[in-house]
Parts: sequence; C-alpha cells; structure tokens
Amino acid sequence: MQRLSPIIAKTSLILLALFSGLHFAGARFNPSKSVAQGLYWQVDQPIEKGAYVLVCPPDTDIFKLAKQRGYLTAGFCPNNYSGMMKWVAAITGDEIRIDQTGIQINGQRLAHSKALATDPGGRPLP
Repeated sequence: MQRLSPIIAKTSLILLALFSGLHFAGARFNPSKSVAQGLYWQVDQPIEKGAYVLVCPPDTDIFKLAKQRGYLTAGFCPNNYSGMMKWVAAITGDEIRIDQTGIQINGQRLAHSKALATDPGGRPLP
C-alpha cells in the first residue's frame, strides 16, 4: 500500500504536464452543450462566419448572475470566469434584428433563437 502514493504522485505530475502542454499548444476542451463537446485547437486566423470563438465574459451583472446560478463555472478568464465557446453567426456588415420571436441575420431567422422566460430550474431569466 505504501508504494501506491509515489505512483499516484508521479502519474498526477505526468498528467498535469501533459494537459498543460496541450493547453499551451492551443488545445481547448469544450465540456458545455452550447457547441459540440470535444477538443478544439486555437488558431491565429481572422474571425469569419461559421467559426468558433472562445471569449471571456465581461464582469457585468448578467454574467455575475450566470456564475451564481451555475451557468458559468470558474476558469482562467478575468474575474475567475470560464471562457465561453460560441459560433459566429454574423460579422461586420450583416443586418441583425432581435425581437420577441428571435434573432434574424440578413433576413434569415436563427433556429432556436427566441429568448426563454425561465431557465430549466424555472427561475426567471432577465
């Protein structure tokens, strides 16, 4: 039983080094369901429609509420927020309209874009 602790310690250090190396190489894991779960690679390319971006949320009341309710977890962004991976639906020059029925980009309605009144727990959403 005493030999197990050094093995666990060495394995933990190896895994930490591996995951740190992957992170510094540009690997990002998305555990949320907002986009497909999985491993993504950070690239240095211009942002275009259809791309995925990783953003740090600003420290505003709405994101404080999101963290408080567990929609966001702790992470490496400023103010201890986790990053949010999102799909780019519109870019400069696109016409965006938002109303009670959802979001339109250049006259095309985005599926499932209507604002929800409550979260899955029944709590009101601002």
